[in-house]
Amino acid sequence: VSKSYAMTGWRIGYAAANEHLAKVMGNYLSHSTGAPSSIAQWAAVDALAGPQGGINDMRAAFEARRNYIVERMNTIEGVSCIKPQGAFYVMMNLEQLIGKELYGVTIRNGDDFADLFLKKGLVAVVPCSGFGVAGENPDIKLLRKEESLAELSAVQLSILRTCARYVAPGGDLYYSTCSVFAEENDAVVEKFLSEGAPFAVQEETSPLPHKNTRCGMQFLPHISMGAGFYIAHLRKVSS
Repeated sequence: VSKSYAMTGWRIGYAAANEHLAKVMGNYLSHSTGAPSSIAQWAAVDALAGPQGGINDMRAAFEARRNYIVERMNTIEGVSCIKPQGAFYVMMNLEQLIGKELYGVTIRNGDDFADLFLKKGLVAVVPCSGFGVAGENPDIKLLRKEESLAELSAVQLSILRTCARYVAPGGDLYYSTCSVFAEENDAVVEKFLSEGAPFAVQEETSPLPHKNTRCGMQFLPHISMGAGFYIAHLRKVSS
């Protein structure tokens, strides 16, 4: 309802999707967000049940703005972007500019470009570094001590073992974390399976850009344009 009903900040949204995709979305969201307030829910009910005359006009206006910004961005030398199908936010690809010099400034990352774009083009953009993506190595979001990683993996493995007890034969178990580091997540799943757990890894697909790992899928912020996370699909093959 944010854009269609000018209710930005109310944090009410919903999705229409097939059952499989909706289940994966639910598994992820249950660990990443809380429930909306009752006030926001009632406001959304009133918006959805009220007059709808202006919706198409707003959609057309947003579409025209999206088309304009996509066209303009793709005319900048060294910059490209894809046309978003469900939003008007544009993710700029600066790969061809990294390491080059513009107006006496070497473009090392998105921050350098954003600063220069504002000063020379009078256009404000949000660099991806604000969402935890490093310019030199976008796969790394933070630094951790090895002992902390070992302790965390042990906790994750314990949770996985506990949840597995409540899955009936033929049932599915989704292991998902907010960590984008595939190695540590794959290691937890492989350790779980090596203990004799009667589960088998199921091959997954996703409409979001991702990297397939040994046991699951890795979603990176700079690729999937959202929060980074990992997910593995396990199916109980026997009791």
